[in-house]
Amino acid sequence: MPTDYIIKNIKIDFFNRLIENDLTKKMMIELAKQPIPNDFINEILDITRDLEEENMLLQDKCKLIKLKNITEYRSN
Repeated sequence: MPTDYIIKNIKIDFFNRLIENDLTKKMMIELAKQPIPNDFINEILDITRDLEEENMLLQDKCKLIKLKNITEYRSN
């Protein structure tokens, strides 16, 4: 489903832009400490959960998922 790929990539791009800025990166770290169900950070963790690479940074996992989504989208 192309829409799923597009939505995931938009979320990943937004996450990457947030953590590039020091202030929003600190805010994301603080928000991650709060047990809030269905928040943006949990959505990103759900998107990257399928990767078996445990020693990767979350930002790198996001880039890998985005590349995978683009590849799958183009092959369909």
